Parts: sequence; structure tokens; C-alpha cells
Amino acid sequence: MPKKTIEEKYARAEKLIKSDKWKSWCHAVGIKPTLQPALGEEPDYGNLKGRNRYFRINASGEFDCSQPLELFDRWANSTGITIRFLPASFKEFKNVIEFMLANSELATWAKERSYATRAEVNNTRETQ
Repeated sequence: MPKKTIEEKYARAEKLIKSDKWKSWCHAVGIKPTLQPALGEEPDYGNLKGRNRYFRINASGEFDCSQPLELFDRWANSTGITIRFLPASFKEFKNVIEFMLANSELATWAKERSYATRAEVNNTRETQ
């Protein structure tokens, strides 16, 4: 299977974050858009906040979780963990959020950022 380009990954991410299922998943796990939209505009479900963290879909179409809010400076310095895939189901989304929360405090600077694959997330959930 050919590797997806960054543009393809981001296009898929844009489609997902505008879907009703993504919005319902976010609300179900207690995360919401960071900013209130202007009157008549849709909220941005690509930049989220909740459970003492910021979450975002980055420009590469990957899912980021910040360090705890009290340590957050800006994304360049405060990315705790990056998931290199987007969840395909609510169960996987919930597992990813729990994995991110458990592992996002490990990095203190962007150069120490943690990355995780689908296999790592699923393997961790099975052993707990």
C-alpha cells in the first residue's frame, strides 16, 4: 500500500473534523473547541481543549495532545504526544484520548515529543 502524502492525510483530517461523528466523539470524552466561533460560523473542531490538555489536528493530518495546561507555552514547545493516525471509530477515539492523557507528560520540549502508531495505542489498551 503506497504511503499517503501529507496533503492526502490533511484532506482526510479536514473531512473528519467537520463530520457530526467527530463532534459527538469530542463531546462524549469531554473535549470541546478552544474558541467560541463568531456569530454564524461553525466551531473549529481541529483545535480542542479539555481534560487539562489542548488537542489539535496538525498541518500533517496527525492528532496532537499537549502537556498539561499549566505547562503549556505554545505548540512548538508543549506538544506532549502525536498520534500518527486519526481514529476510525468511537472506541478507537476513546482509546487514543486515554493513551494521550497517560503519555503526554513524558515530553518536556518539542525535541522530546513522543509519537505513537495505531499498534502502540491498541497494544497498550490490551495490556491494561
